[in-house]
Amino acid sequence: MRRIGLLILAVSTLTAAAADPCATAKKTLTTAEKKMYARSISSNLTQWQPPTKIRIDRAITVGSWTAVWATPSGAEQGVFFYSQNASGLKFHDVWGGYATPDEKPSIVQWVKKLDSSVPNSFAECFAEIATASH
Repeated sequence: MRRIGLLILAVSTLTAAAADPCATAKKTLTTAEKKMYARSISSNLTQWQPPTKIRIDRAITVGSWTAVWATPSGAEQGVFFYSQNASGLKFHDVWGGYATPDEKPSIVQWVKKLDSSVPNSFAECFAEIATASH
């Protein structure tokens, strides 16, 4: 009886994780991390602006990859993609706009093309969030 209960618990945990691609994602940033990303975002804008003028709206992190939803002053929100390794923080690209649920596969592919080290769960989580409100 105990083994069956453990098996049911394991299967339900796996099912919940499969249903929510963001189950393993960290969804918060510390104040220091927000400042670090705001500095990087400000230096990657076409027209530089002070980091204090950039609002960090949300973020997801899976492994060494982070997607940061940020809104520069006077601009639309974008999602800035970063990886981090021993050399430090690396900016990869920015994504903007809206997407519909039928676009999930192409969004996952776009994220995966950023770098060969992108975890599938990171790409799936971003695609889920990017298409959730449409």
